[in-house]
Amino acid sequence: MRNGARSRSQCRPRVARLSPSEKNSEMSFPNMQPPEYPATGSGLTSLAYHRAGQQGRPLIVFLPGGCHLARIAYGQGRGDRRDFLDHWFEELGCGLLGLSYPTDHPSVSSTRSDLTIAEWAAYVAEVVADKARNDKASDVLIQMWSMAGRSVFALNRACLAQGIEVHFISLAATPPLPGLIPLSDGGEPLGKTGFWTFQGNKFMRGFDEAIADQSTRAGRQTIGIDAYHEHFLCNTPIMLRGTAQRFCAGRMHWSEDEAAADTLNGDLDAAPLTATIVPTASSDMAHVLGDSSSWGHLNTQWLVRRAAAEKPLSTDVWSGLREIAARGWQRLTIHSEGGHFFFLGESGAREVAHASLHLLHEMKSTLREVDTLLAAPSPAQADEERARK
Repeated sequence: MRNGARSRSQCRPRVARLSPSEKNSEMSFPNMQPPEYPATGSGLTSLAYHRAGQQGRPLIVFLPGGCHLARIAYGQGRGDRRDFLDHWFEELGCGLLGLSYPTDHPSVSSTRSDLTIAEWAAYVAEVVADKARNDKASDVLIQMWSMAGRSVFALNRACLAQGIEVHFISLAATPPLPGLIPLSDGGEPLGKTGFWTFQGNKFMRGFDEAIADQSTRAGRQTIGIDAYHEHFLCNTPIMLRGTAQRFCAGRMHWSEDEAAADTLNGDLDAAPLTATIVPTASSDMAHVLGDSSSWGHLNTQWLVRRAAAEKPLSTDVWSGLREIAARGWQRLTIHSEGGHFFFLGESGAREVAHASLHLLHEMKSTLREVDTLLAAPSPAQADEERARK
């Protein structure tokens, strides 16, 4: 079937079954590096990294892009810790939870090449809820890098189902809107086990150049290319891209309908308020030029749906909502020098860590502003109140 062609769903959701070792949380991956550990949630087990922060401080959750382990945020013994986000969040008292996708990388050795966004979101929500409660975190801030943005609607739904309020930041992330992910003719390359392979795929040259560019900006090597290929890159479940390219029952097929249902891209009610950190380099043109407007569009839809769900609006409330919309979402956008890996290197990692907490404050302030406006009495309620007086 050609790219973009529609088909009926050929996959059914997998019924989660845990092995005895998973049930007892004793499962181990052969080449993980402590404090990495196998985190289990919603019937799925994958590689995780957790460093608790100070009580009453935010828990940062890092979700990587395609073809990458979450190690890109914490280094895991490779290079100088100051070159990674984890070091600077620790300096700020924040915890970090890095969640890697199931992959056939030697550190994980998973067989879940048929993983869907819905299943991944359920896993993330369960693991995040457990750590946030144990850490007594003040807030949960999910950083979505690159492909991770495709899961944001499903993640928001899954976290709300777990009873936890989360905030989202895009790090050069692609939202789950149709047409934003380029598809190669015939689809992206899949390995023998069905994972989307990084070896020889069209993005590898750009990845290597972006890593080298960050080292140039830092004035020293951040990650050596050989170490990057061996310890940070991995093969990825193809359906986490949220495109019509699907894989299940050992076979690839095409279905726009399945992709839409998995990403929830037709359900704008699932869109959360999202802040963005945007790179500046021309090498990451699509994100530099498009992220502010793409995520801003979803933020506007969030505002529209919040307002439409309320009672009739007074003149003052309506004026306040119009003012928020007219301002746009620049208060929730920060630009950071660099390309797709702008958060690597000492200055980039430090800047992004501080910017993330600033944007968390701005998101909470925006939420309070909207909540205060919508809590005001409707015109009818105001008339009744005046009549009673």
